[in-house]
Amino acid sequence: MQKLLTIVVPVYKVEAYINKCLDSLLLTPDKMQQLEVIIVNDGTPDNSAELSREYVKRYPESFRQIDKENGGHGSAWNVGLKEATGKYIRFLDSDDWLSNLDLLIKELETTDADVVVTAMRTVNETTGYINVDCLSKTTGVLLPSDSEEFSGNKLNFWCSTYRTDLLKPLHPLFLEGVSYDDSILYIVPHFCAKTFIAFNFVLYNYLVGREGQSVSIATQVKKIPDMFANYHHLVSFAQQYGNGVDGFVEDVLANNRWRLFNVIPYVPDYHQSVAYLNDLLSLGGLDHIQTNKYRRYRILPYRLFHLIESRIKNH
Repeated sequence: MQKLLTIVVPVYKVEAYINKCLDSLLLTPDKMQQLEVIIVNDGTPDNSAELSREYVKRYPESFRQIDKENGGHGSAWNVGLKEATGKYIRFLDSDDWLSNLDLLIKELETTDADVVVTAMRTVNETTGYINVDCLSKTTGVLLPSDSEEFSGNKLNFWCSTYRTDLLKPLHPLFLEGVSYDDSILYIVPHFCAKTFIAFNFVLYNYLVGREGQSVSIATQVKKIPDMFANYHHLVSFAQQYGNGVDGFVEDVLANNRWRLFNVIPYVPDYHQSVAYLNDLLSLGGLDHIQTNKYRRYRILPYRLFHLIESRIKNH
């Protein structure tokens, strides 16, 4: 019998988090029968893979582990997508966890929507701050893909569960060897999905605030080449699977340009910062930015702008 839901969990250096992540996937025996958890050990050097392997031993009908050489986050997700057998698929990073998985299973039993959207909770490990996002006005109703309910931030992997046959033909979908490879999922449903349905229970718990996380400014500065690579991946996908860059995709690309614009001034080396800025300007479309930072950029010589923004960050 086909599993109802596949959950892909990449594992790399998450000793402190993996048990909480995988414990959140344990359901009653009847629900567990409908669940496939694919743990992808991405060559982790710590004890994470041994900890996750215990779940395979205890729940062999639902959990399986694939061991591979380190290839990065996108590589692990590509392996999970290729191996998935469930009707639906969702991705779960191993320092995060799920809530209300039983409610998701219940809803998946009665829907054929291409994308199922649920709420997410962001939890800051350092400050304890909690925020709930991706709440929808219309819940439990099948809606067409052009509905305004499913634009913007709701189209991300934290909030979305996808029909597996929507993504499998796109394999390998994720860029490998770079960070922020999940960016592609912001536009995939726009081109490939026909129907959506939303529910306002929190499913995904996204942990932020831990050292070295890819959302920190310090890490983003190091990952600027990856951000550019993902930008071009989005453009290439839009050209290959759609009719080029339309209004929705342009909004996504604009957000990516804005993200780069925010990070580039913090590059310590001025000449490297200028080179990155020139690359960004060659992409066009910066005029939509209306912020104090952009006004400073337009008024000040770039060397002074670069110095001021760096000082702002350090204070």
